Amino acid sequence: MNISILTDNYPGGTTPAEHGLSYLVEHDDKKLLFDTGQSNMFLQNAGLMGLNLSNLDMIVLSHGHFDHGNGLKYLSGGNLICHPGCFVKRYRKADHSDIGLKNTKDEIIGKFNLVTTTAP
Repeated sequence: MNISILTDNYPGGTTPAEHGLSYLVEHDDKKLLFDTGQSNMFLQNAGLMGLNLSNLDMIVLSHGHFDHGNGLKYLSGGNLICHPGCFVKRYRKADHSDIGLKNTKDEIIGKFNLVTTTAP
């Protein structure tokens, strides 16, 4: 198994960072993208690392915060798996600013084969 950190909160030696998370997990000729961060930085860093994200077997979202799923804007096609609660509106307690996903469930359904599940 190989896990590549495409983006997280701390910059690497050759890649920039942003608040959020995105990992590429490769195992037995399967490629899983776990979260997409908040921008297209995961794609930029994959390019810098020589990783091809065009043939993913699935994308998994850990939860519905912008810094884990707004990078979906830069992808289309394939299987996307997430909890049905990913699409609930979310706001910061302090200032009530939006911290949920930018894409709506309908937009996601138009771009991906969406599978929602409450099971692990």
